[in-house]
Amino acid sequence: ETTTGEESSSSSSSSWQPFHVDRLRKNLSYGLAMSDFCEHAHATLPLRLDATGSSSLFEQTAKLAMALESATLPFRMNGSVTSSSSSSEKERYIIGLQNAPFFGQGGGDSRWGTTAKSLSMWEYLACLQPQRNYSVLELDVLGMKKNSNDASKVVVDGTNPINGENKNNKSLSFNSSELWERFQVGTSVERDHRMRVGGRDAQRNRPRDSAPGNWLHDVKDGGVLTSVSLENPTKRSLHTHFSLNTLVRPILPTSSDASSNHQYPYSSPMSQYLTCIVEGMGISYRPERSMSLILDQTLHQLTRDGYGAGSYWNKSFGVAPETPVVAVLGNTTRVYPYLEQVSSNMKTVMGHRYRGLYNRDLMNGVLPELEDCSMALENCYNIADTYRPPSGSGLVDDHG
Repeated sequence: ETTTGEESSSSSSSSWQPFHVDRLRKNLSYGLAMSDFCEHAHATLPLRLDATGSSSLFEQTAKLAMALESATLPFRMNGSVTSSSSSSEKERYIIGLQNAPFFGQGGGDSRWGTTAKSLSMWEYLACLQPQRNYSVLELDVLGMKKNSNDASKVVVDGTNPINGENKNNKSLSFNSSELWERFQVGTSVERDHRMRVGGRDAQRNRPRDSAPGNWLHDVKDGGVLTSVSLENPTKRSLHTHFSLNTLVRPILPTSSDASSNHQYPYSSPMSQYLTCIVEGMGISYRPERSMSLILDQTLHQLTRDGYGAGSYWNKSFGVAPETPVVAVLGNTTRVYPYLEQVSSNMKTVMGHRYRGLYNRDLMNGVLPELEDCSMALENCYNIADTYRPPSGSGLVDDHG
């Protein structure tokens, strides 16, 4: 019995040590990296891959690449906003800015802000960061609709992207028409359309107004987005938004569609689309600075109808010609739980319980000096404090 106990104790000790050594190194690495990135980089964008998800890491990486390609469009456009065809000139893209009147020279002013033909890299970063100390960003992409068989279940990667169906043959992806309807809710575009169609009775019989911008919520909160930076993002309406930026590759209505349903008699579909996105961001969330870009080119068109190098998009996602791409880059207090967790984990492994393991790795040259780790820990907490949610949100202890 004694021998068995000793063997059990030895086995437990041998399994305990590798786990805590790995925990020590991982948590210190996260804290050191976060401190270093925030100190030396213009902006830091945490991204995550779900190794336990139903989709492969290749598919998840491809989805991130698709979102990042759209998110970086503003400073990659050449300023040629129209494309010539055999019959007429077609508007290719439009950039909208709020609270950034000195950016994007060559654009024009509108009732809600400024339009631009192109942005420099510096202007792009300045849109993402109203102030230098706000350097941690987050990325949201177009998510998947809730499973109709279980309203409480959110399906993010649980579909077969090739045919766009789940196990119950229920399509879960947002198509372009559904996305456009969600963008319009509560905006002046929806109100103007209702007034034109309804005439004198439109005001008297109008439905209860909804707040614009609900589409910016996570899918589980009734929106259309899924975060690829935060594991469990809290409700967006509880947070402060320093910057909010939406980049979309939509399917815009054609001129024949516009004339047939009388939805765009006074302005172009692209201008209407931009107005909906700008109002959705600005009215409900009031960011200090915001940017929007609408590009009339789908991923299918970008990859020459899925030919050659672009063919793997079809294999991975079943990208159809009408598939929209939405990327939302935010600079908000939603990242606070993530930053707080990184700081707390680093503090834990720098305590006395892990001091022996730390000293051994320090002597072997695996980990840096304690003074360097302490400075990084202080920097991590300072970054987290910068993104502390507003008082009264219920997300933090206001008396702590």
